[in-house]
Amino acid sequence: MTQYTIDISRIGGWAKAFAAPVVKQLPLFVLWLVALSLGGLLDIQRLLNLEFPSIQYVLGQLRVMAYNLCLSAMVAYSLSALAHMIGKQWLRWLLALTAIGVMGVCLFVRYHYGTRLTPEIATVIRETNRAEATEYLMTYVFSSTGLPVVVAVVAAVVAFMLADYWWQRWAPAARGWHAALVLLAVPIVLLGAAKMVLSWPITDGLLQRERNHYENLGVDAITNLMICNYVMHHVDDQVPVSVASTEKVYKRPAPPLSSDSLTLVLVIGESYIKSHASVYGYHLPTTPCLQAERDAGRLTIMTDVVSPYHYTNMAMRAMLSTSNEADGDKWSRHPLVMAIFKHAGYRVSMWGNQRELMQGTTNTQGLNALMYHPRIMALCYDRLNTRNFEYDDQLVKDYALHDQPVGHELVILHLRGQHIKAERRYPHTTQWLKFTPADYNRHEPYINADVLQQIAHYDNATRYNDAVMGEIFKLFAHRQAIVVYLSDHGDEIYDYRNSIGRCDDADNPKLMVKYQNEIPMVVWCSPPFMAAHDDVVERLRRAASRPGTTDNLSQLLLGLAGISSPYYDARLDMLAPEYKCPRRMVRNRYDYDQLMAQ
Repeated sequence: MTQYTIDISRIGGWAKAFAAPVVKQLPLFVLWLVALSLGGLLDIQRLLNLEFPSIQYVLGQLRVMAYNLCLSAMVAYSLSALAHMIGKQWLRWLLALTAIGVMGVCLFVRYHYGTRLTPEIATVIRETNRAEATEYLMTYVFSSTGLPVVVAVVAAVVAFMLADYWWQRWAPAARGWHAALVLLAVPIVLLGAAKMVLSWPITDGLLQRERNHYENLGVDAITNLMICNYVMHHVDDQVPVSVASTEKVYKRPAPPLSSDSLTLVLVIGESYIKSHASVYGYHLPTTPCLQAERDAGRLTIMTDVVSPYHYTNMAMRAMLSTSNEADGDKWSRHPLVMAIFKHAGYRVSMWGNQRELMQGTTNTQGLNALMYHPRIMALCYDRLNTRNFEYDDQLVKDYALHDQPVGHELVILHLRGQHIKAERRYPHTTQWLKFTPADYNRHEPYINADVLQQIAHYDNATRYNDAVMGEIFKLFAHRQAIVVYLSDHGDEIYDYRNSIGRCDDADNPKLMVKYQNEIPMVVWCSPPFMAAHDDVVERLRRAASRPGTTDNLSQLLLGLAGISSPYYDARLDMLAPEYKCPRRMVRNRYDYDQLMAQ
């Protein structure tokens, strides 16, 4: 019988060779381990803050953290091994700076958005143009949440410089530590390799499990990045699907046009906090034009409308597609409403102030890739603007220069609204510098003079937006016209916490959704239209308090135009007698009505 003996010394040699990258490149290994597992480490604080969690829940979360720590160790080991094998100082420093960059992004997303890096945040970053990126950096990086991250990044660079210098000179003499590092590194890295094999590749099933367990703590950066990359490629794939779905409109006979002329104007605002509009009860007069039109009987205020998303790209895809989010429809599998109007004989004009028009810039993801896809432009539009403008009233004036009234027309005006840095959204003249910090009686701990000035800028931008709407009403006042205005989503400007923008707030989702997902929506009718269509005016007034969601906007537009189409569903049209409000899910997580009833 053959006998097998175990050569302990050989196994020890293999273990030492396996652990050599950790031993020789310990500062780099630790840096990458911290960078990749930082989200899980920060989640320990959230776990400690939970009130009376069950033992089963705590153990489950700790297990997730432990497995993902091992995965992070596996990736850190691989990068340390690369630096060890090549042995070039420049590569070690390149890898170190990359790790510090990952740490900076993780910290900023966590403390600014209150969450880990998500596919939604990653998609917004990828589709942000140069001007928006500059504004974003100026607004947030040097804010109360951004400055500590900058300090942390600088501190990490200095710490690595000192640790690397010390370790490269001290490590050869640290024989006593070698065995401990070997015993620690080998099992952790092997467990990480097993986790990698079990978790990858990223699939629809894994993505759905991640969605279903969105609140799980300790999810590692590697899995996050893989999921973000998977989702963004999935979004890329949806654009050609949307093109194919929209092309199907033209395979059906064109519906007959009404004998009555109609100019239907859709104005899409940006980052409009509903509770900052005086027409909805705000204490400052931010909407005098809307209130005047309402008092004259020409404007209907829709009081209970929400956006299912808090990012422009997702909100507008759902808004302009004929899909129904409540049914789980994918927006890309249903045609865009503009094509239905164009096929029916409407002239469709698209004037957008968020269109990417910079020379040499490519935008292959997100909203612009859909709205200005060459095939989509041919299918959906007859006319488009050719430049962006600093202020929205300039966009409206540019449209007025090209305005050529026809019998049936759909006009879409996509404004910048109050997007990101509100102080840049209105002219700083005496006319528009209406509100100042003295107008606010706020005493929360985070309120200071700078915060009050930012709130004043937002309210000034809101008042300016109201004046833009007044100009639009004047432009179409003498023809048969309906103007529908709504915002893509809401926002925050220190409304209930020390936060600006659209950060996550798992501790207070009710207020977060109130400010970020509740939106203003109004419908204005011109005097000639009101005189000829008192039935539509009455339907509008009856529908003013109905609950609605912006992903069914296309149904309302088709109903107003009276277009007979197989894509029209009266049950989803807020003005139709058959209307029944669908379940209103927001942020892919919350049933809006159940959340507000709590």
